[in-house]
Amino acid sequence: MVSDDAHLMTDDSTVLKSVTKNRMHSQVNHSAKEYARMEGDECISTNSVESFFALFNRGHYGIYHHFNHWYLPNYLKEFDWRYNVRKLGDRERTLVALRMTGGKRLMLKPSRRGKYCRLPEKELPWYQMSYHRK
Repeated sequence: MVSDDAHLMTDDSTVLKSVTKNRMHSQVNHSAKEYARMEGDECISTNSVESFFALFNRGHYGIYHHFNHWYLPNYLKEFDWRYNVRKLGDRERTLVALRMTGGKRLMLKPSRRGKYCRLPEKELPWYQMSYHRK
């Protein structure tokens, strides 16, 4: 999942130690209050990934409230796009989004249950059940 030629930048945590083998790896020492440093022309920092996860968490708590694991790749793609266009103005961001929709139909694919994201009535939470049965 991580490219062999990737340059990984992490904090001093040991959680990602297995991923960093055989790859270029730089660390910042958060426990010593080091958050960024320059090595030659390159800034070693974890600020970008922390900004991405902050945006992702705001979307989770503020927009969606729940991420279904079946659609997690779609949520990640959406927030990846949001992060990449965050510095554009509203007009430019809208134009980029509209250019991406040319020739596409936005359809929800069937879930693993074979239905279109609709659970059988008996499995729906009480607040989503239809009280007008045929």
